[in-house]
Amino acid sequence: MDTQRETKKVKTKGGFEIEYYSYATGREYNQIQDIYLKDAKMTMIGNDIKIDGFNPIAETEVNKKTIELLVVSLNGVAENIVDRIMDLPYHDYNEITEILGDVSGKKKAVTIPQL
Repeated sequence: MDTQRETKKVKTKGGFEIEYYSYATGREYNQIQDIYLKDAKMTMIGNDIKIDGFNPIAETEVNKKTIELLVVSLNGVAENIVDRIMDLPYHDYNEITEILGDVSGKKKAVTIPQL
């Protein structure tokens, strides 16, 4: 199925403009969730799943994958988007990952304060 997805544009407080897809597809959502689940340690207690541990680096990998899948351009340029967004000032990067988290259905993670 080849469909055109709606995109949105937003400027960060630092003045960087991103264009991004207005929603994640089911395939994209699953790719993002797979990063969380691949290293998670889970046990069954009756019919319930208990998460015993997870890979703390997963959050970084999820952010990279979400940028790769959902961002169309940064300041009108489509090339090398992941690296360019990773190199932005932290507050702009964080603002972008929060916007994309809302689009991708990502659960809110604990934000590590900037040092």
